Amino acid sequence: MFADLAALDLDQLLAEPDTGTAPAACIISVGSGGRGCGKTALCWLIALTLSRKGHRTILLDSDLAAAGLYGRTRLPVSDQFLHHFLQRRDADINILPRPVDNKNLYLITGSPSVQSHTRLSLAAKQKILLHLHRLSAEYIVIDCGQGPSYPHLDLFLAADLPIVVARLPNSSLLESYQFIRTGFFRRIQHRSRHWPDLFGRLSRCGDITRAGEIRTLPAFLARHGEAHPHLCTVIQEGLDGYKPRLVINRAGAGMERRRIQAMQELLLQAMGITLSSWGEIGEDENIKKSEAAGQVGMLLRGSAAMEVAELVRQRLLTRA
Repeated sequence: MFADLAALDLDQLLAEPDTGTAPAACIISVGSGGRGCGKTALCWLIALTLSRKGHRTILLDSDLAAAGLYGRTRLPVSDQFLHHFLQRRDADINILPRPVDNKNLYLITGSPSVQSHTRLSLAAKQKILLHLHRLSAEYIVIDCGQGPSYPHLDLFLAADLPIVVARLPNSSLLESYQFIRTGFFRRIQHRSRHWPDLFGRLSRCGDITRAGEIRTLPAFLARHGEAHPHLCTVIQEGLDGYKPRLVINRAGAGMERRRIQAMQELLLQAMGITLSSWGEIGEDENIKKSEAAGQVGMLLRGSAAMEVAELVRQRLLTRA
């Protein structure tokens, strides 16, 4: 079967965009700038909370390599479903979710067929993205993977509610800054293809890795507004529609919130992006134990589960 998948004309398979009906599900994506932020645990807790409140919820692992908690869940081997979905242009994406935990929670996760096949993994992600809005669910929670790679960012940007998870110290906050910054450029990249030279200059805005004065996106808009109004309209529309939210994991009473505020201010001044807080989650040993044992149920035994449940109630369910 692996040979059959590898021989597919994946470029042709992905050539047609999704023409399905308008999305019925609320899509929540969770990304992070680096490893160890608690992104996967947060995805599980949001999905478990929603499903236990009676909402049909799909949890999508964008890694597709069946790692960590996803690889240790006892689900039927999904090779045959992924094979069918990739091989058939008219295949229904709803064959991919596998039931887990209770009647309202479903999981789309990795397969041994894609674990060590980079091109196949990328094709699977692209096709899932094209058909994402056809999934039958009330909520879709996407674990986007860490780091600002385009496959992760494309799923992050597809969400109604994009969440970035960070921790103190500063390194995690700076990684989150770069993740959000790169996400914005990915968001407008396709519409900016008519101005390749200007986009090259634009993509240097907000770069804090270079020595010297930081070039800012607001200054770029002011400088090029009259000469390139169409590009500036694309940029402004991109900013207006880009509303990431921040979750601080392993938050403590003595946490230096001024560092978080400094990162938010940097995004606003350098990129014109407003990063508002979605909430904070305290230290919880049950998360570490759950990850070590590969047992999802252990996530629900600690304080983090209660904190996430309250965030879901306040931020999602009361506004539905």
